[in-house]
Parts: sequence; structure tokens; C-alpha cells
Amino acid sequence: MRLLGVVVGALVCQLLAWAGAATAADVNRPRQVLLLYAESRLQPSIVEADAAFRSTVSSGMGAPVNFHTEFLDLPPTSSAAYKRRLWDLLRFKYQDVHFDLIVPVSIRALRFALDLRAELAPGTPIVFTAVHSVSNLDLPGDVSGVQMTADWMDTLGAALRLQPETQRVVVVAGTAAIDKIFLALIQASFANGPAHLEFTYVTDQPLDAVAAKLATLPDKTIVLLVSFLQDSAGRNLTTPEALERLVERSRVPIYGLTGITMGHGIVGGRLVDYKKQGSMAGELGLRVLRGEKLGPADIVTQNTNTFVFDARQLRRWGLSESRLPPGSVILFREPSVWERYRWPIIGALALILLESLLVAGLVFQRIRRKRLEAEAAVQRGLLAHAQRVTVAGELAATLAHEINQPLGAIVSNAEADGPAGHAGRYHR
Repeated sequence: MRLLGVVVGALVCQLLAWAGAATAADVNRPRQVLLLYAESRLQPSIVEADAAFRSTVSSGMGAPVNFHTEFLDLPPTSSAAYKRRLWDLLRFKYQDVHFDLIVPVSIRALRFALDLRAELAPGTPIVFTAVHSVSNLDLPGDVSGVQMTADWMDTLGAALRLQPETQRVVVVAGTAAIDKIFLALIQASFANGPAHLEFTYVTDQPLDAVAAKLATLPDKTIVLLVSFLQDSAGRNLTTPEALERLVERSRVPIYGLTGITMGHGIVGGRLVDYKKQGSMAGELGLRVLRGEKLGPADIVTQNTNTFVFDARQLRRWGLSESRLPPGSVILFREPSVWERYRWPIIGALALILLESLLVAGLVFQRIRRKRLEAEAAVQRGLLAHAQRVTVAGELAATLAHEINQPLGAIVSNAEADGPAGHAGRYHR
């Protein structure tokens, strides 16, 4: 029995050791993350979201993370045959990879991932980002993500605050699949817009033609740029590139909807923050990679968009900052002379003040010395006068004494020679 107990104890210890080693190996093994993009290349918005997601996951995960990226270049409408061939390609490419997380960026990438997952990576959790709405999707219990809010009406409201005389709104979009998706969303949003506004949608045209149209727009008009990744001539662009061309020709201010257009010519708006989208998706991804179970109830719907405006464009179009929505962020404000040269100015003023104080001190000392000298001269005059008076008094006293002595003698003699003296003389 004792031997059996020893054997059982040894087996238990070995099993525990194996379990501990397996657990340690699992904790330290590299995690495999698949990033899916519907586009054919990285756009500025995707770059921001992608960088923020990778940074958040890499810095927060103790184990190494391998990121696999696929740019699907999905057409506006995908046939079943097209999807099948793409699935086969990806399944062959990643046949030896066990994914721990799939991250679709955009609604089209999410739909593709939901269709693909059963064959490529069954049971792998999904965390999506940059998706406007999932209300029309039947999401499985292991799908979560970050929902993106596009504040079309808030941007329009901010534009009307700055330009209350506006009568016409021109909405500009490109011809790429994502351009058309955004355009459809904004059309639906503006369907119930202010009744006094005239809405015009400019799309399916070459970029130069769109620019020429903006160059002829009448006053009391504003432009809203949605997304412009391709024009009708098939030219691939980025929205900031298209915007810079349009700004050169436009007669009226242009407002934007995404943060990537800030600094390229838009006045501003309540802009989508793709960097924040990526970082929040990264936080959800970390929770999944650490073993937490997330589902549709954990979808983040927080609106992280901010009113952001370009001070240079406000000045260019004569728009008052006092009319901006409360809490607006103003970028690219050129520093004033004081802000730019504050410390040199303070140093120069301090030096001038110090020199002025020294000069004032010297002048004060000079005035004080002159006053003291004048007072001393007066005192010397008074002393001299007093001395003269004293000397005169002494001289007068001496003179009086000298005069009084002979006079006294004369008087004495006169008295001696008075009537009695004469009588004696006569008596003889």
C-alpha cells in the first residue's frame, strides 16, 4: 500500500508538472491575429486605426503577437464564385496558422469574416472596428467590437452656426465602394434635414470636373466632403489628396466628416477619430486574447467624435470662433507675437525696467542732493546772518559802552559844576 501511494503521488506530481509546463507554454506562445481590410491598400484612416490597434495590443499583451494583414480588395458586389476563390486562397495561405483573433475593419470586412470564419478559422473570436451599424446583422455570441458614429447632422449644424445665411449644401463623394456606402448613409441622414436648405449630391464625376463645379458655386453655399477614394475616371486617390485639389478651386468653405481631412483644407466638423476607434478595438482584443469571452453585449457604442476646426480656414473665410459649438478644439492657430517671443520680450522689458529703476534712482539721488545742498546753503546763510547780527550787537554794546563812559564823566562833571558849585564860586 505504501508503495502504491508513492507511485500515485509521483504520477500526480508529474501530471501537475506537465500541466504547469503546458500552461506556461500556452501563456508565452505567440498569439496570432488576422486583420481584414476590404480595401486594396492602406488609406490614411485605416493607417490610424491599424497603428492604434497594433500598439494597444502589443504593449498590453505579455506574450508576443503576430499580426497577419489581408487587403481583400472587395468589389462593390461579390459573387459566390469570387468569395469561394478568395476563401480557398486564404485557407491555403493560413493552413498552418491557428488564429486567436480576427479583426475586420469596416462593415464589408465584417460580413466577409462572418462568412469565411467557419472554413478558415472555426470558433475564432471576432472583434470589429470602424463599423457604422450592426443592426441588420445576426451576430454570433463570440463577436464584439467598436461601433463608429458618423455625426453628419452635427457637422451640418456646426456649419450653420458659423454660416447662418447658408441656403445650399453640396455633398461631394467619390465612386469607390466605401465612397458610395458613406454617400448612401449621409443621404439617408439628410433626408430629414432643415427644410430651407437645398441639398445637391456631386458624385460619379472625374475629380477635375468636381473641382470645376465647386469653382462656380454661388454665395450662401457650403460643401460637405464625404469620402473620395476614386473618381469616375478610375483614378485611385486618398480623401486628403482629393480634398487638396478641391480646396484650390472652391469658392465656398468645405467641411469634413473624418479626422484624416483635418489640416488639408476643411473648415472642420464633428470628425470621426479613427485612432480612437483602433485603440478601443485593441482594448477589446486584449481582453479576448487573455481568455475573456466577449459578445454582442460588449459592443462599444460610445461616441468619441470631437468638434475640431482649422484656425487658418476660419480666418480665410472670415468665420468667427465665437460661433463654434461649445468644447470645440481649434488647431493650427498661428501664435501671436507675444506667444512666439514671450520670453525674449519679458527679458527685454525686465532689463528696461531695471535700467529705468537705476536711472530713476540716480535722478532721485541727484534731486535729493540738490535739495540738501540748497537747504545747507540756506542754513549757512541764516548762520552767517545770525553771526553778523551777533557781531553787530557786540559792536553796538562796545560802542555804547565806549560812548557811555565819556558821557558819564561829562554828566558827572556837569553835576559837580552845578548851582552849588557856582554859588561857592560867587561867595568867594
